[in-house]
Amino acid sequence: MSSEKSVNKESKKKELMEQLAILENEAVEPIEKEEVKIEEEETIEKPKKRNGNKTKRTDKQVEALNKGREIRKQKIDVEKKKKEEAHKIEKQEIEKKLIEKAIKIKKKQIKKIEVLDEISDDETPIQKTKPVKPVKPVLEVKIPNPYEAFKSKFNIK
Repeated sequence: MSSEKSVNKESKKKELMEQLAILENEAVEPIEKEEVKIEEEETIEKPKKRNGNKTKRTDKQVEALNKGREIRKQKIDVEKKKKEEAHKIEKQEIEKKLIEKAIKIKKKQIKKIEVLDEISDDETPIQKTKPVKPVKPVLEVKIPNPYEAFKSKFNIK
């Protein structure tokens, strides 16, 4: 298998070298840059910008343009009104949800207070619990310094 791979690599390398040689032979000679000299007498003029149309609009065209502008303004106003109405409706829905949430919270608070009142009104005898025994304090064990113990063991001063 390794011999087949090496043969394939060699054949591909030969093909690529042949293609490279062909391309080098066909290579286009670099284009010589021609120097463009502009004589002092010649001037390059930029095209003038036009302001609007060359021909004036007719009366009918002006009327149609004005009519189109009016219709556009009306449509813009209608869209603004629709957006405002949608905004108002959305605001009212949010306020309604807020009020409902506040009512739910108040109801929960009232229920908690009622439960507490029932417990405090309940006349069941309170049971006494056993007194808690005091916990004995833990004695601290003094651990000597290891260096001191070493010195005392081997009589080092």
